[in-house]
Amino acid sequence: MKNFKELLDSYVAVLEAKHKERDDREYKSLQETFGQYTKFRVDMGKKFAKIVIISGGQSAVHCFVEIENGNIHKAATFRAPQKNGIRGNLTNISRPIFGSDFYCKN
Repeated sequence: MKNFKELLDSYVAVLEAKHKERDDREYKSLQETFGQYTKFRVDMGKKFAKIVIISGGQSAVHCFVEIENGNIHKAATFRAPQKNGIRGNLTNISRPIFGSDFYCKN
């Protein structure tokens, strides 16, 4: 597998770009109220990297990514991925995974 950190950084960059487009279209008040666009933060753990979305002063888990193989998991809680919640992989994803994509197996 290509360098995990590079794949993760490029995935987060695509997420930020897509959310910036959406923010520009639909959520002008976010920038006016909080002075910021939707941001993403990556918290590295032993087995998973947690991608946290920060929007409007609040944060939530976007997804978990397995460090070993790049599988993208739906979040069960703020601290854990859902069992059998694989929704894609960093190495062969054709587009970023958003909202309802987490509820349908790819």
